[in-house]
Amino acid sequence: MMHDQPVPDTALCRPLRIAMLSLHSSPIGALGSRDTGGMSVYVRELSRALGARGDRVDIYTQGTSTATHTVTLYENVRLVYLSIGARDEIPKQALYPHINLFYEQLEAFRRSERLRYDLIHSHYWLSGWLGLRAQKTWHVPHAMTFHTLGAVKNMVGVQPPESPQRIAAEQILCRHCTAIIVGSRREARYLEQLYKTAPQQIFIIPCGVNRDRFYRKDRQGARKRLGFTASERIVLYVGRLDPLKGACQLIEVLGHLKNVNNVRLVIVGGGAENEGEKAALEQQAQCLQVHDRVRFAGRVDQTELPLYYSAADVVAVPSQYESFGLVMLEALSCGTPVVAMPVGAAEEIIQNPVAGAIIQDGSLRTFAHAIARFLENGKAAPENEIMRRASVARYDWRLIAARIRAVYQRLIALGRYGWMISDQLPAYPVACEPPALVCDRLL
Repeated sequence: MMHDQPVPDTALCRPLRIAMLSLHSSPIGALGSRDTGGMSVYVRELSRALGARGDRVDIYTQGTSTATHTVTLYENVRLVYLSIGARDEIPKQALYPHINLFYEQLEAFRRSERLRYDLIHSHYWLSGWLGLRAQKTWHVPHAMTFHTLGAVKNMVGVQPPESPQRIAAEQILCRHCTAIIVGSRREARYLEQLYKTAPQQIFIIPCGVNRDRFYRKDRQGARKRLGFTASERIVLYVGRLDPLKGACQLIEVLGHLKNVNNVRLVIVGGGAENEGEKAALEQQAQCLQVHDRVRFAGRVDQTELPLYYSAADVVAVPSQYESFGLVMLEALSCGTPVVAMPVGAAEEIIQNPVAGAIIQDGSLRTFAHAIARFLENGKAAPENEIMRRASVARYDWRLIAARIRAVYQRLIALGRYGWMISDQLPAYPVACEPPALVCDRLL
């Protein structure tokens, strides 16, 4: 059976030393850019909460300097930039052939610092593959969080297909890492159905939200600071300008709202590298004659996001795939209702009509009707805003970190009592490798 509530081993209440692997995306990278999003927030906030509990966390990511170096992020938390001599950041699509070099730098740093980690927690399949090497060498448990699954992205089919290499790597990681932490029951089902993952290997623990950052601000004050008028009815989208995230679908939804006065769609996300996607959305808005109702806010720092959430009447999550759905938590924590497609943990997060609506039939017209209902009512009574914020109190990062730490303790205890991963890890299946990589084995 899958685990919902892991019980900590009281013998392991000492501080832990954790290697957190986030190779392709820095936890302090620019949010909303092509490879930086919810995963970076997850790694950063989880590490911060663990450090505040007294655990020591080293977050490993790729660096662009000539030598591996560290930066202190928070109490007990370091960011370690692994350098393989690259002058520029290597895009995630090109990282796989360099995994061996990153492992060599990881191991050299560990040895130079004389570190003994209790556990590895890898994020995304590339980090998992690096973690698999460390798992074999260090003889410690390896927790894996995929954040997205290649097989699901291929099933949705709105982007170019994920490589057979990624699918094969994720299948191997499901078989050989010690545990998999997922953010929703839906993601757990995908692992079981698509990758035949053993249910007892899966721990369902949701993502968290920083409630000290995301809280209700004065609505009119937020609108004034952002340049919105009091009469505008604001639909907010926060995310990458990525077909999978559904920004193009939201433009179409806006076309169904032509009879609603003063509607403004505000799109937060994207940067200079997303000019092509932005131009396509602008053209779509022109074709639907709603271009005068769309405002592109560009990339917004997380410290400014609560202003946008507080200024909005409703937040739209039109994604076709989410492993969890962090935006839903952030919006509700700021007292703003959410209309979402049935993705990620939507059903667990939005549990009453005051919090929002889930569009089970996937219809854009139904999506538009749900948005219109919240626009007509505004945010309604202050008690509704309080109720929305209270509905996500259980997702406070301090509580979520405690649950994840309990998984860590459980895995460490199992290792202590004799159960541990095998030293015999698989070679990469040749049939799934691009020809250039057949002779460049990872393991």
